[in-house]
Amino acid sequence: MSNFPNFSHKDIKDIVIKDVGKYDQNKFKPFAHPHNVYFAYLTGGGILLFSIFIWFWLQVVNIIYRLNKAPEDKWLIFNGSRVVLIVLAVGLINRLLINMA
Repeated sequence: MSNFPNFSHKDIKDIVIKDVGKYDQNKFKPFAHPHNVYFAYLTGGGILLFSIFIWFWLQVVNIIYRLNKAPEDKWLIFNGSRVVLIVLAVGLINRLLINMA
């Protein structure tokens, strides 16, 4: 999480060789995030930020559920549900999709 400029390949090469047996520099490139929204919040902010993230999305789902009782706001329910599904579901499997490509 934005720590790549603080380390170079020589800093991790020996540890990777000891653990894996060989070092492929192409596997260790600077990426902005782990391609998983849950890991990003958990590793970037720890348990506190991850808890706030989960609380926020539970509140969003709660608001959508409460709005579901009002028949004139069905478009808001539909679109709000899609946003939650896209952010949380794709955020969970995004890393899996990248590994399969």
